[in-house]
Parts: sequence; structure tokens; C-alpha cells
Amino acid sequence: MPVSLFQRIKRKKSAAISEIIATLLMVVVVVGIGTTVFAFAVGGFSNFGNGFTNLVSGAGNQIAEEITIEQIVFNETAGTCSGGHNCLGANIYVRNYGVNPVTIASVYVTNATASVFVESLQLSTQVTINSGSFANIGVTGFTPDHKTTYTFSVATTLGTTVTANGEAV
Repeated sequence: MPVSLFQRIKRKKSAAISEIIATLLMVVVVVGIGTTVFAFAVGGFSNFGNGFTNLVSGAGNQIAEEITIEQIVFNETAGTCSGGHNCLGANIYVRNYGVNPVTIASVYVTNATASVFVESLQLSTQVTINSGSFANIGVTGFTPDHKTTYTFSVATTLGTTVTANGEAV
């Protein structure tokens, strides 16, 4: 049956209204989602200014930290050190060649030959090294194996980490 001109215009008119309503609904949904995300972002980032300031100042100090492990001396013979504890382990000589004092917080020891973590030493008394000076840090919680390479990582309180390898002979 042939479709009259009036029916064609009516069909186009109702189809156009559906598209407008669909577009308006999508705009409303997008604005609602955007408002929700904005509300969470404002609440989540309200303390961002203080955190960012602390982050930047801490990063500046960390960049100014310049330390190196100059020497590793293994203690492979049993004995008693001052304080009555066992002397087995290693002595790490760390130098501060930066301009700011550096505070050593921890030392990590890994058996590089066997790829095995050996020890994590959190220093009970943190060691502060002034500019141009060095410190001897004793790591006595392990027995070094002959002809084994160990990796020592020294970490400061600001997060600077230096790593050096040494072979127990």
C-alpha cells in the first residue's frame, strides 16, 4: 500500500524528536558522571598542596645526597667484637662526598652468586656522615661463604640507595 506524503513527514518528525531526546539524555549522563568525578577529585586532592610541597623539598634534599661505598671488608673468622657479639659478616665503608650530612638508615645484603636475599639490617643507631667524611658500618648477621659475591645496598633516611658488590675471599 502506498505511503502518503503526510505519513512520511510524520515519521521523519517523530524520528527527529527521538534523536534530540537521546542526545539530551547522553549530555545529562556525561555531566552527571563528570560532576561525580570532580567531587571525588576535589575531596581526594584537598591535601595535595601540602603533600606536594613535602615531596618536592624531600626530593631536593635527596638529590643533594651523594654517597658511595668505598670498600667492603669481609670478616670470615669467628671472634668476639666489642659488645660481645659475633664478628662474622662484613664492614662497609661509606663516604659522603656531597655537601649535606647524610643519615644511613639500613643495609641490605644479597648473595649475588646464588641470587638469594641474605639480610636486612635496620640500624638501631642511625649513622650520620658529615660532608667529606666516611663511616664504617658493621654488618654482622651473616657468615660469608668463601668465593661468594655479595651485593650490599645502603639506604639513607631520605631514600637514596647505593649498591656495591664484594667477593668473600
